[in-house]
Amino acid sequence: MKSVKNLLFFLVIAAMVLSACAPTQPVATTVPLATDEATAVTVTESAAPTENSLAGTTITVLLPPWGEIPAAQLAEFENSTGIKVDMQVSGWDEIHDKIAVAAVANTAVADVVEVDWSWVGEFKNTGWFVPLNSFVTDDMKQDIPLIGTFTAGENILALPYSNDFRIGTYNKDHFTKAGITEAPTTWDELIADMIKIKESGVAEYPLGFPLSVSEGTTTNFILMTISRSGVLFNEDGTLNEANALATFQLINDGVNVQKIIDPNNLVMTDQEINTQFFQGKQSIVFGGPNMYDDANNPDKSTIVGNVSRFLIPGRDEVRSTTFGLPEGIGIPSSSKNQEAAWKFIEWAVSPQGAKAYADTQGLLPPRTSVFSDYVSQDKYAEGDVLLEQIKYNGTFAPQSGTPSWYPKFSLAVQDAVNKVAGGTMTPEDAVASLSETVKSLLAQ
Repeated sequence: MKSVKNLLFFLVIAAMVLSACAPTQPVATTVPLATDEATAVTVTESAAPTENSLAGTTITVLLPPWGEIPAAQLAEFENSTGIKVDMQVSGWDEIHDKIAVAAVANTAVADVVEVDWSWVGEFKNTGWFVPLNSFVTDDMKQDIPLIGTFTAGENILALPYSNDFRIGTYNKDHFTKAGITEAPTTWDELIADMIKIKESGVAEYPLGFPLSVSEGTTTNFILMTISRSGVLFNEDGTLNEANALATFQLINDGVNVQKIIDPNNLVMTDQEINTQFFQGKQSIVFGGPNMYDDANNPDKSTIVGNVSRFLIPGRDEVRSTTFGLPEGIGIPSSSKNQEAAWKFIEWAVSPQGAKAYADTQGLLPPRTSVFSDYVSQDKYAEGDVLLEQIKYNGTFAPQSGTPSWYPKFSLAVQDAVNKVAGGTMTPEDAVASLSETVKSLLAQ
C-alpha cells in the first residue's frame, strides 16, 4: 500500500508542477508554431463546437491497433454528439509515414491521428498539426501531467490517451516445464533462462526481440542498453559506445550463437512477434502494460492464464530500468473537420474515454484521477508489479524533451540491429557507424 501512496503522491506532484508551469489564462486566439519558419495555425475560441452544430459530421480517426476504440464505446460518443466516426487502424510506423506524405501534399490523412511521444520533436516546426492550446482546459492540465510530453515550444500538438512504459511479460508454463521457478531479475539470469528453456525443448526461440527495420527494434535496443549497461548517451549527447557495443553483442550472440532469438524476426515487427508470444511460441517479450491483458484475451491468445508480468531485468546493484512511451492524438492542420475532431479528442481523453481505453485495451490511464481510482479498486491484475516498475521509470535522452533528431537516430539503430542480426555487420562496426550518426545529428 505504501508503494501505491508513493505513486499517487508522485502523480499529484507532477500534475501540480505542470500546472504551475503552464499559463493560467487561455493563450491568444492565434497560436503560431514556435519558429519563424513555421506556418502559423489559427485556432479561435469561437471555434468551440456544440453537439447540435456538428450532428451528421463524419470524421476519420487513424490509430494503431492498441488505440482502436471498440464499437460499443464508440457508439456512446456517436450517440451523444451525432458525429460519426470512421475508425481506421494501421501499423505504428505506417501512420507516421502517412502523416508525412499527406502533409507534404497538403491533404489530411485523417481528421484525428496518432501522435507518438517520439514524433513531437520532429513535427514541432512543420505546421502539420493544429495547436490545441485554446481547447485544453486548466482541469485537463492538472489531471493529465503527460500533456507536457506533447508540448513543443508553447504549442500543445496532441493529448495523451496512453500512459505507456516498458515492462516484461513471460510464459509461466514455459518456465515451469524448464524447471525455472521465478522470473529473471538480471540480464545474465534472463539469458541463462532462455538457454535452459531452449535446451529443454520447450521453445526453439524463447526470447521475443524485434530485429526488423521498425520502431519496435529501436525501443527494445534502448531498453536493453539502459537496463543492462546504463546510459545510452554520454552527458555531451554522444553515444556511449561501450554500452551500445554490449547490446549489439548480446543481439548477435542471441541470434547467431545461442540461437535464442528467431532469425525470422529480421522481417517481423514487434506486433507480429507479440502474436508469436500469444501463440505460445516464445517465452518472454517486452512491451506495454497491455501486453498482459492481450495475452489473457481468448480472442487474441492461446496462453490465457499462463502469463505473468515481471520487472525489466537489471544489473548488479540496479534492480530495473524502464522508460515511458506515451501516445497521443492530434488534429492535422489540413483536416476540414477540426471542430468535430476536437470533440472526439475531448471525449477520448475525458475520464469516460480513459476508462474505456483502460477497460477494453488494458491501457494505463494518463489521467491521474482515473489511474488513482483504478489502483484503489484493485482493477489491475498483478498491479503491484506495475507500481514497482513505474518507480524505475526514466528517460534515455541526454536532454529534456524528445530530440528533434530522434527519428533519424531510430532509423540508424534499426538498420544496424538488422545488419548485426543478419550477420552482415559486426557489433564493433555497428557501434562505429551509429556513433558517427549521432555526432552528425548533434552537429546539425
